[in-house]
Amino acid sequence: MNPTDEKTISKEEEPKDIHHKEIVSGGISAFTTRLVGMGFSYLFAFLVARMYGAAGNGIYNLSQSLMNFTASITKLGSDTLMTRYGAQYNAQKKYGWIKDLFNKSMMVSLPLAIGFSIGIYFLAPWIAEEVFQKTDPEVARAFRIATIALLPVTIFNICNGGLRGLKKIRVYAMLQNVSNFFFGCIIITVLFFVSSDELVPVITYVSFMVISGI
Repeated sequence: MNPTDEKTISKEEEPKDIHHKEIVSGGISAFTTRLVGMGFSYLFAFLVARMYGAAGNGIYNLSQSLMNFTASITKLGSDTLMTRYGAQYNAQKKYGWIKDLFNKSMMVSLPLAIGFSIGIYFLAPWIAEEVFQKTDPEVARAFRIATIALLPVTIFNICNGGLRGLKKIRVYAMLQNVSNFFFGCIIITVLFFVSSDELVPVITYVSFMVISGI
């Protein structure tokens, strides 16, 4: 084999090595970030239970579950599309197509999220009593407050899907696993000195989802 052939092979292997290093580095970073995120998640759950008791914790969990379930409908699988086709278009350097896919996803999901938010707001007492079997009026109030978070949650999920498609693993992992509960821990600690209302955890949830959505 002549030197020219060896240089050609070396140049072909070099991008593969770089790509492999990026995958390994991204995987380690994502795993570490996930561990940190789990730590903040447990800390937030501890703060909610410690500061606002079983009632506040229960209302928060019901409200979050309702919004997460509804967001899985309003995003209409757009996060998966952004991940799959975003990666494909990014590899083909069709950046305009990625933007077009994102805009179309938003055009469909955002009006749907707004519609569901309005519907849940007015149906909150019925949902609380008939679906969750809760007669406490505070549960309906919590659901109405939580509807503010539905639009940001939908946007957050779609954008995160795009980040995965673009292989921005570090940013994705940070937003998905850390940012929400990091801000949540700060907000709920501050609000604890302002109010002892059991709806504060729901208000905190809305606040950190709005921050993350932005």
